Amino acid sequence: MTEGNARREEPVRALTEDVRALVRSEVRAMREDLVGELGRARTASLLLGGAGLLGLLATGSSAALLMRLLDLVLPRAASAAVVTALYGGAAGALAAAGLAEARRVRDEVSDTVGRVRQEVSGTQG
Repeated sequence: MTEGNARREEPVRALTEDVRALVRSEVRAMREDLVGELGRARTASLLLGGAGLLGLLATGSSAALLMRLLDLVLPRAASAAVVTALYGGAAGALAAAGLAEARRVRDEVSDTVGRVRQEVSGTQG
C-alpha cells in the first residue's frame, strides 16, 4: 500500500469507527431506556393483576346475586345455566378480541424487528 492510499483510507477508517461508536452508543441508550420502561411495566402489571383479582371476586359476587335474582322466576338449575352461559359467552368474546389484538401486536413487533435488522445490517455492510 502506498502512502497516498494510506492517507485516503485513514479518513474512511476514522469515519467507520465513528459511525460504529455512534451506533453502539445508540444501542446502549435504547437498551437502558427499555430496561427502565420494563421496570415501569412491571409495576403496572402488578397493579393490573391486583385489579384483576378484585374484579374476579366482584364477578363471583355478581354471579351469586344474579342467580339469586333468577331463582325468583326460574328453577335453580335453570338460573345456574343462564348465568354460566352469560359469563361463558362474555369470556369467549373477550378471548376472541384478545387473540385478535395479540396477533396484531405480534405482526407489528415482527415488522419492527425486521426494520431494525435491516438497519443494523446496513450499518455493518
